[in-house]
Amino acid sequence: MEHEVNVPSGYHLVLLNSIGSTNDELKKLAISENVSEGRVLWALEQTAGKGRNGREWVSNLGNIYLSVLFRPKCSSYIAAQIGFLPAIAALMSIDAMVGRSLEIRFKWPNDLLLNLKKVGGTLIETRSGKDGTVDWVVAGFGLNLTNHPEQTSFPATCLRLEVNKSIQINKMVEVYLFNLAKLYNIWQKNGFGPIRKKWLASAHGLNEIINVRLGSNYISGIFRDLDEDGSMVLETDSRLTKITAGEVYYIEGNRHLLLAIDAGNTNIVFAVFDANGDLLGEWRAASNSNRTADEFAVWLKQLMAQDNIYPDNITSAILATVVPANLIHLQHLCERYFGCTPLIVGEPNVALGINVLINNPQELGADRLCNAVAAKELFLAPIVVIDFGTATSFDVIDADGNYYIEEGQPFGPMTTTWQEASSSFNSDVQGGAFRLANGNTIITEADDAHVFEVTQDGDIVWQFNPAGIDMIARATKYPVNYLDQSMPGDINSDEV
Repeated sequence: MEHEVNVPSGYHLVLLNSIGSTNDELKKLAISENVSEGRVLWALEQTAGKGRNGREWVSNLGNIYLSVLFRPKCSSYIAAQIGFLPAIAALMSIDAMVGRSLEIRFKWPNDLLLNLKKVGGTLIETRSGKDGTVDWVVAGFGLNLTNHPEQTSFPATCLRLEVNKSIQINKMVEVYLFNLAKLYNIWQKNGFGPIRKKWLASAHGLNEIINVRLGSNYISGIFRDLDEDGSMVLETDSRLTKITAGEVYYIEGNRHLLLAIDAGNTNIVFAVFDANGDLLGEWRAASNSNRTADEFAVWLKQLMAQDNIYPDNITSAILATVVPANLIHLQHLCERYFGCTPLIVGEPNVALGINVLINNPQELGADRLCNAVAAKELFLAPIVVIDFGTATSFDVIDADGNYYIEEGQPFGPMTTTWQEASSSFNSDVQGGAFRLANGNTIITEADDAHVFEVTQDGDIVWQFNPAGIDMIARATKYPVNYLDQSMPGDINSDEV
């Protein structure tokens, strides 16, 4: 028969077509009817399935959803070790049904991964008596056989998709229950040692850097071991820290991804880069200081998932904003949903690689700092950065990495101020100008958004001019000898 299952000695299986939650139903039976150890509830579907921390467990037809009742005579502290048994039993069962060629790993504390995607998970619930001895343990487990939820925070999969093979659900349930009973007997007789050894043999992320969320805080370190009580041992700053509970964010395949956020007055641009600096994805949202971290997360995670980028992959973040009201929401977005504290451009403790030599650096926009840092990194200094934004701005980095912008103040290696340089030309120039150390002058006409460099003899070295060279000639009242029509490196205005 389709749902006929043999069960281990001492176990009693009850099949349900549909139930809210097998864990909730079995807890009711444990309390109201005092059912004995070994009671198993297997549901073909759940209408209110749940995972850790109250998360929804999508429970459509075709997958395994079951809960087993245990009554160990021990403290609740020791009984928590039972939480490692279901995932190990599932791994053994998949090996038996499909073969040992699959990459199956454990994600601490309770998930089963297949090809680095979640295929199963455990939910352990207990009740203890007044003396601290556990009354009962309900071990719920879900295994994706034929389908899996989409757009999850951690990528999910199912066995049918990964192995391209149909598996009889009743046979998988039967093998799983026998393996679970075997492991429970081992645990009762020999303690956690053999279970710990089996779990570590297939632990995902062991000896790799991971992030762990502890409430509203995060901790990063190297996953070194599983303690004798089942706690994660994390190496942080050359010392070992024991983690008893938390949400683990693994760096999949050692991918160190950076989330970069550029919050302007009109748009907020989100982008993800890999360790090589390659852009993996970019998304835009309208600037709105009333939008919360939760709203940003719902929108952004869905778009990232379309490019196979998940929160667990993000290991660092950088944030630049010219809208102070957006800062707290975007900072919370990084910390709460991506497990990392963002580097905030413009904060005093952030090393930029340039020396900001202006009168009031705290008033300088983060966008201009980013422009300057990028220009120094991509091109040789000294260099002038021109940004055609809401206002055309100039930033200057000299050969020593000193950064200047203060209008009306000497530009260090420059020979004059903005006003002095402008006055050396005809007053028809409507933008600004300044003279370089080599005697050449940079001029901009703000109304027409064109910029050019002119020698002392009136020769144009380069120019960006959407309106034509004749306009420059009229504006400067200089004879124009057209030397180079393009800017250095053929940079377009979006890249300046």
